[in-house]
Amino acid sequence: MTSTERAVDQRRARRLSEASDWLVRLEGAGRTEAEYLDWLRWCDEDPENFAAFEQVQRQWRNLDALKEAPGFRMQRPRLIAAWAIAAGIAVITATLLMSRYDVTSATAPTQSTASLPHRATTLPDGSKMILGARSRVNMDFNGPNRQLDLSSGEAYFKVKHDEARSFVVRAGEVSVTAVGTAFDVRRYRDKITVTVEEGTVEVRGMTQDRKEAVWRTEAGYQLTYFAKQRTASLASVDPATVLAWRNGELAYIYEPLGSVVEDLNRYSTRKIIITDPEVARIPFTGTAFAASLDGWLAGVNQAYDIDIEPLANGDVLLSRK
Repeated sequence: MTSTERAVDQRRARRLSEASDWLVRLEGAGRTEAEYLDWLRWCDEDPENFAAFEQVQRQWRNLDALKEAPGFRMQRPRLIAAWAIAAGIAVITATLLMSRYDVTSATAPTQSTASLPHRATTLPDGSKMILGARSRVNMDFNGPNRQLDLSSGEAYFKVKHDEARSFVVRAGEVSVTAVGTAFDVRRYRDKITVTVEEGTVEVRGMTQDRKEAVWRTEAGYQLTYFAKQRTASLASVDPATVLAWRNGELAYIYEPLGSVVEDLNRYSTRKIIITDPEVARIPFTGTAFAASLDGWLAGVNQAYDIDIEPLANGDVLLSRK
């Protein structure tokens, strides 16, 4: 082994040792917010730090499953359940793990048309989340319930069943409660859309007379809540089509053009700009591919009475002809 290879191995071993120490510290009952901030700074020092942290976390998750096997004896009691940081690391706010879930910086600014991918992750409780580009979810798993707040964009959740702790996603004044369910929440200005792929969710909002309303939404249905009017509508949908955004395919039926543009802007470093409210209200039905912005613009130019004006900085202005 060369000296260079030995140095690389030493750095890797040191990084894994530091990641293990962080797992143990964050698992401890005396963890503090300052420790979370220190951990985040450590993650940001080098992209490989967080990768090492995830690697160690996966290893101890596998070890936790293994220790349940008959005849298995834990040889290192100091690290029992060291990966189980669900109660601590889950306090993820905009100042903590959002740098790992917010993909606004995932693409270098020099790229002009490349799409910004969504991010998939396993939550501390074992649930799965796919977070759309330029979307933000703040999480707090410390309380009696698993609380998440979608402050912008879109997120898909496949919830791990837990009878003792509800899984609640807030989007503005709407809350979505699910147990053992797969569903999607999309937030566009004052409109919140909940699409259920599996199981049933309970959606809570306000009525026009400011009373709480509860709607149960089952698989194959989509509930849309309008915050300004405090009204809701329910429609039968094909979840596979609605949730195709996870594969970069954005499908719409009579969606305001402004809403479509906001989605596309989350996936592109080039901005589509609409200054005319009438253009933003034009209903759009069709499919857009996040990786093919120019193709979508060409189709809009042909299908609608709209001008497409490229701007000097690479952005595009849509206006009436």
